[in-house]
Amino acid sequence: MINTNVPQTLSEFIGQDRVRENLGIAIEAAKKRNEPLDHILLCGQEGLGNTTMARIIANEMNAEMRFVSCKEVKNDSEMVTMLIGVNAGDIIFLNYLEMLTQSASDALIEVMTSFSKQTFIGKEMKCMMLDFPHFTIISEVESTLSLTRELQSCFGIIECFEPYSKDEIKMMIQRWGTQLQVSVNDNAALELASNCNGMPSTARRMLKRTRDYAEVLNNGIVSREIVEKVVEQERDLGR
Repeated sequence: MINTNVPQTLSEFIGQDRVRENLGIAIEAAKKRNEPLDHILLCGQEGLGNTTMARIIANEMNAEMRFVSCKEVKNDSEMVTMLIGVNAGDIIFLNYLEMLTQSASDALIEVMTSFSKQTFIGKEMKCMMLDFPHFTIISEVESTLSLTRELQSCFGIIECFEPYSKDEIKMMIQRWGTQLQVSVNDNAALELASNCNGMPSTARRMLKRTRDYAEVLNNGIVSREIVEKVVEQERDLGR
């Protein structure tokens, strides 16, 4: 089931204009050539929308996307096993890429660059070459510095997310308010946007808390006074 609370297309995504423009061009070009996208690395602090953007890319490419935690991939054979069965044009989203073991990373690099992998099977350790269809790896990291140069170089597209402006966060809050069926006036939305450090995930969490207060104390209307109460609670919790 599609989650209508999050954007599904590039045009619905608020902010990150440069990232959206660059990805839009790459997607359109790949479609015109009827080719999979280059591998994509999305950089930025958790909560800025990297995973949402990965889902949007898959939607825009009409591609199947599979999520894989690199925490669960211990060695090269597990990496190869994880990739077996991938279809042409599929997207694999790798989380915690910086936590890959060296052997798993080496196997991934080989597949990403050549779409093939030399492996050994059976008791006799017979050497064979596995060929993979062309597919796309998307991953996210807070900083490219957490990856080796060899792994970084496998990504043809690297885009970095920045914190959002107050106006962008305000637009998100008003959209979410409509989806959550709660009235958020301009002053309340701006107050929320001013106290979430440019992080959509923080803004959304705080909006849900203000909705509770609004429904119980203010006939479902999120006012600036209610927002200030929630902001004060957040500060008391050290958030």
